[in-house]
Amino acid sequence: MLLRRLQQCVSRVCWSHPAASDFGRQAGARLFRMAAPACQAFTVMTTRDEHLELNIAGLKSPIRLNYMWLRDHCYCEKCYSRDTFQKKFDTHSLEKSVVPDEIFLEDETLCLLWPDGHRTTFQLGWLLQNSYDGHRQVKDVTKVLWDANHIKQLNPAMVPHRMFMDTQDSLKQLLLNINTYGFGIVDSVPATEEATGAVAERVCRMHENIYGKLWSFSTDMTHSDTAYTNLALGAHTDNTYLEDCPGIQIFHCLQHDGNGGETLLVDGFNAADQLRKTNREAFEVLCESCVSSEFIDARGGEKLHHMHRTDSILQVNAITNELARIRSVTTIYLHPCFYLAVSVCLSVC
Repeated sequence: MLLRRLQQCVSRVCWSHPAASDFGRQAGARLFRMAAPACQAFTVMTTRDEHLELNIAGLKSPIRLNYMWLRDHCYCEKCYSRDTFQKKFDTHSLEKSVVPDEIFLEDETLCLLWPDGHRTTFQLGWLLQNSYDGHRQVKDVTKVLWDANHIKQLNPAMVPHRMFMDTQDSLKQLLLNINTYGFGIVDSVPATEEATGAVAERVCRMHENIYGKLWSFSTDMTHSDTAYTNLALGAHTDNTYLEDCPGIQIFHCLQHDGNGGETLLVDGFNAADQLRKTNREAFEVLCESCVSSEFIDARGGEKLHHMHRTDSILQVNAITNELARIRSVTTIYLHPCFYLAVSVCLSVC
C-alpha cells in the first residue's frame, strides 16, 4: 500500500537562549544592549518608530518586528483562549500606530508594556520561529531528493501493517518517510476497502470530493477519466482541477489479473530543484505563469461534473522560498515560452 505526498508539509525548529539587559542610547533610535556570556546569540535590540529590531548572532540581518504585529500576537489569557486556540479580541480595535512604553528582557522572555497598561511577553525562540521577514526557521526534517538509482540505494523501510495499526513508532516511521522522501509504504495490508480506510484514518482525516472519501476503480469507465481505462498513465499529480487538492494520496491494489499496472513514482521536487539550478528563468516561468486544468465527467450524454482551476505549476513557500507544491496539468493554453519551460523541467526528471 503506497502513500504519496503531493505537497510539502512545513515543520518547525525551536531554539532559546538566556539573556540579560544593559540599556544604552543611540541617535535616532532607542538601543538596548545586553551583557551576555560568549554563547549568547541574542545580542542587540534596537527600537525604532514603528518596529523592533533583534540582532541575533549567525543571521545576516536583524529581525524586524512591527509593534502592531507584536501587540496583535499577544497570547496572554486576556487576549487568547487556551480552550479554543483563538483570539479574544478584534484586531481592528487596536490602535494602528501603537508603540510600547517599555521594552525589556526577563531571562529568555521579551516583555512589552503598552500605553493602556497591557503586558505582552514572547519567548525569544518563538519570535525567531514565527518572524515574518524572511528569518523564519521552520524545518526539522530534511527532504531527501532522489532519482531512480538513488532511491534504490536508500531503500526506505516498509512499515508492516500490523505494527502500523498497533504502535505509535510505526506510524511515526511512515510519516517520517513521507516527509523525507515524499512517499511511504505499508506492507501486507488486507486487500479490502475496510482495511484500506483504516490505514487512511490512522494517518489523517480523509478528504471528500466528487468521488467520495474512499473509492475503488477499474477499467469500467465509471467516471470520464483515463484512470478508469487500461491505458498507461505517465507521471502526473492528481486532482489539480480541485480548489483543495489532496496533500497525501493512498493507493492500494486490491486485485491484479494481467500484465502492467506498475506504480510509477517520480520525485518532482528533485526535478524542480535541478531546474532551479540549471535554468532559473524556466523555473520562474513555471512559478509565475497560471495555467488551467479541468475535469469533465460526462456519461450517457449528460455532463455530471465540470471542475476547473487556474494556478501555477510550481508554488514556493512565501516565507522560506522553498518549493511547496507541484501541479502537473494536461489542459494548458499559454505562450510558447511556457511549453519550453515544461520541456526543460521534464528533461531533468
